[in-house]
Amino acid sequence: ERLRLRLNPRRVVVAPLASPVDVLGYVQGRDGRLRIRRRSVRRLWRRLAVLEHGLRTHQIAWPSVRSSVASWMGLARHADAFALSRSIFARRDVRNIGKRLLVHDLAMH
Repeated sequence: ERLRLRLNPRRVVVAPLASPVDVLGYVQGRDGRLRIRRRSVRRLWRRLAVLEHGLRTHQIAWPSVRSSVASWMGLARHADAFALSRSIFARRDVRNIGKRLLVHDLAMH
């Protein structure tokens, strides 16, 4: 009342505490695990196809490709997504950069 704040009715969700919570690209599950939002995974899958094509046709520079994959790895590092990342990069990987970053991630821990 004193600050005159109001909640946006379209953004406020009243749900049981046991239900999954979707916040900032992650989904906090009932079991306490932090997962990456499905929409983000689909976006990466499509983006990898675009990056591969752009690299092959010289429309996208290698540093840009590397930074896109590294960005995904940074997102995945905060979630329980090692197996997910490994399966994605096993099927589609731009110059094996994802596999190299995964191996680097394992060496760091």
